[in-house]
Amino acid sequence: MFRNILNCIVIIIVQIVVLNNVNILGHLCPYLYLLCVMMLPINLHGSLIMLYSFMLGLVIDLFCGTLGLHAASTVAMGAVFKLTTHAFHGRNDTKPGTVTDINTVGTNTYILFTLCLVSVHHVLLFFLDTFSFNHFFTTLKYALLNVVLTSSVIIFCQLIFRHKKK
Repeated sequence: MFRNILNCIVIIIVQIVVLNNVNILGHLCPYLYLLCVMMLPINLHGSLIMLYSFMLGLVIDLFCGTLGLHAASTVAMGAVFKLTTHAFHGRNDTKPGTVTDINTVGTNTYILFTLCLVSVHHVLLFFLDTFSFNHFFTTLKYALLNVVLTSSVIIFCQLIFRHKKK
């Protein structure tokens, strides 16, 4: 538990200090902080997931000056978290405290899990940011490019910091 809290604090600091200053093509920035939601225990109550997601998004909003965009998008991601984890784990085959990571579901499944959650977050984030459907395909293009960028960074971190099974 303490280790997860420490990991999230480090991830938030890296996001705020380093990754928020990465700007590719004027629109792309990797959002590693989403990993904090993805590392939540599967058996955590839905309302706690939503509250945690909101608080995490709000912290990022405070440092990005984005007026609730990250909070709303992270809450949407938190809303589909349980559904997504049940789809990739099953409902009855997990112990309390189990998290979804490369070790528990395998690399290919984790890639799909990551793409699902990051897609929900990014599509909502980018469309809330433009707040218009006038440039629908351009916005969707940048959202999907950012999904690939963020998912790649998250999967890379999972591969680097993976723990060997005992």
